Amino acid sequence: MSARDLRRLAGQLLIAGFDGTAMTTGLQSFLGEMQPGGVILFARNLVSAEQCHDLITSCRKRATNSLFTCVDLEGGTVDRFRDILAPNPSQREVSAAHDPALATLAGKTLGTCARALGFNTDFAPVSDIGFDASKSVLGSRAVSADPAETTAYVRRFLAGLRSAGVLGCGKHFPGLGEGNLDSHSSLPVIDKPWKRLWSEDLMPYRKSHRQMPFIMVAHAAYPAVTGDNTPASISRKWITEVLRKRIGYRGLIVSDDMPRILR
Repeated sequence: MSARDLRRLAGQLLIAGFDGTAMTTGLQSFLGEMQPGGVILFARNLVSAEQCHDLITSCRKRATNSLFTCVDLEGGTVDRFRDILAPNPSQREVSAAHDPALATLAGKTLGTCARALGFNTDFAPVSDIGFDASKSVLGSRAVSADPAETTAYVRRFLAGLRSAGVLGCGKHFPGLGEGNLDSHSSLPVIDKPWKRLWSEDLMPYRKSHRQMPFIMVAHAAYPAVTGDNTPASISRKWITEVLRKRIGYRGLIVSDDMPRILR
C-alpha cells in the first residue's frame, strides 16, 4: 500500500474542521490528499447563508468521495445559524412547552435549514440528562433532569431531522449530566456507579440507539466503571463493551472535538 493510499484510508476516519470562510489552496490540497470522511463548519466559517452554501459546495467538488457535511445545530447557545438565518430556541425551552409535537418540529426546522445550506449531518440532539451538577456547563442545552423526558425528546427531535433528510447524533455518550467541567478544556471525572449510569444517563442510548445515525463519545472519565481516568472517547470498555456489545449500537461512532488535554 502506498503512502498516499494509507493517508486516504486514515482520512476516511476524520471529520475535519478548518479556518476561513472560502476555499483556499491549503484546504483544497488537504481535501484532495487526505480525502476526509467529512468536514464540519463552525461559526468562524460562516458569514452568510449564500457563502455557507458555496463553501460546502466547494468542499464537495474537491473531494472524490461523498462527504459528511456537518454542523453543531442544537438551538439556544449552540446555534451556528443564529447570525446568518435566525436564532432558534434551546432544547430546554422547546421541552418546557410540554408539547411532544414541538420536539419533532424543532428537529425538522433545524434539519430543513441545515439541508438548505448544504449540510447532511447535524451533531444534535444533546442527550445528556440535565442534573444539577452540570447546570453551569450544559445549561439549557440539556432537556431536563428526567431521563425518560430526555429520551422522549431525543427520539422526536431525531425523527424531525430525519424527515428533513439530515442525519442526527446522540451526544455525549455515556453522559455529561453529572459533569461540572467543560470537557473541551478539562477532563470531567464523573464518579458515578454503573447501575445509576445505566438507569439514568444511558437511557437515551439504550432506548433510542436505533434512531441515532451517529453517537458522539465524551471526553470524560468514569472511574467507577473503568477503574481509572481514561476518557470514554478512547475507552475500549465504553465504546466496544458497552456501546457496541451491551447496548447493541451499529451506527457510526465519533469522538467529540479533540480537546487540548488529548492533543
